[in-house]
Amino acid sequence: MVSLALKKLWNILPFGKTGFAATLETELPPSAGLGSSAAFSVALVRCALSLQKFEATNLDVRAFAHELEKVFHGVPSGLDDTVATFGGTCLFKHSGFDLPQNSGFIADGFAVTKQAIAFPFHPPPLLVGLTGVKRNTKNMVSKVRDQFQQDRQRVENLFGKVDKCLEKGLWAIRSGKVKELGGAMLKNQYYLKKLGLTCPEIDTLVELAIENGACGAKLTGAGGGGAVVAVCQDSGNKVLSAWESAGFQAWKVYPNPKKVKLKCKPQQQEAGQTSLW
Repeated sequence: MVSLALKKLWNILPFGKTGFAATLETELPPSAGLGSSAAFSVALVRCALSLQKFEATNLDVRAFAHELEKVFHGVPSGLDDTVATFGGTCLFKHSGFDLPQNSGFIADGFAVTKQAIAFPFHPPPLLVGLTGVKRNTKNMVSKVRDQFQQDRQRVENLFGKVDKCLEKGLWAIRSGKVKELGGAMLKNQYYLKKLGLTCPEIDTLVELAIENGACGAKLTGAGGGGAVVAVCQDSGNKVLSAWESAGFQAWKVYPNPKKVKLKCKPQQQEAGQTSLW
């Protein structure tokens, strides 16, 4: 997949085709619903543009990265590459927003694309537990699409309930109410399970989190494997210990509003090739 993404980047670059080698180091596990392919795509695009001294806006970067995401996911929503490009907390809607900017919680945000609104507030520390099951976004999207074709009313009703959970969760983040955020996450997880997007490992991680003091937990990404995130009012160490004792890899992350710094060092090797870090 990575080689295909590199080939596609080569074909869509808006400048002369100067070769380069790319070395990638990451702590994000692939196929876990944590946006690793989007982070990779955005980093690769920014480095390539920087090497060529091409002045690009965030919208340009996001557009190129979205093309690379198609290699990994077929028909990506655009959520991951948007967040990886702009950073922070974003509300994303594939069909775009038609609400006035002073409508509800949207009044606190500002549009970064036609589909995304960024907010100045950030979620509390998150506990991440890996199921150990690689998920496939294409397959999970196809699964939901098949359900939609078979029973449109049922799926639309579940989507509407998921939207309500999202709104409640965003309000809770804005207000710093971790307990309410956890409640919204649990309800979201319930409806996602109704859509068949869970798996035994996800269910176990969620149950262990709640049993050990978490306010809420839910799957990430498209589901079917990957990871679970949870929030706690305390340190969350009890949840992490329970997950690890059950054989799951787990860690704690602190959402950081600071932008990632780009370090791009060209070094001439063979003719026409540049080494890229």
